[in-house]
Amino acid sequence: MELTVSHTTVAAPTSAATRLTCPGCGGHEARTLFPVYDRLFGTTPRRFEVAACGGCGLEYLWPQPTLAELPGFYPKSYWVGPPEARAGS
Repeated sequence: MELTVSHTTVAAPTSAATRLTCPGCGGHEARTLFPVYDRLFGTTPRRFEVAACGGCGLEYLWPQPTLAELPGFYPKSYWVGPPEARAGS
């Protein structure tokens, strides 16, 4: 099996756990669109790509971080929503 990543055809890893799989449709075709990094919080030096599935068109982060890694990408003070003063209103 092969997949297209960054306009280059590469052999897909044999392990199902490490193979690039679309989280929407389960497809194994993807191309990267552009690089991304943590420029806002600086919690990780890792670089990622935004990938687009060739099957369903879903765009997603690649490589996908594990669930165990996710908390480390957010600072302790991270909050999405209204300021605390307005949270109860």
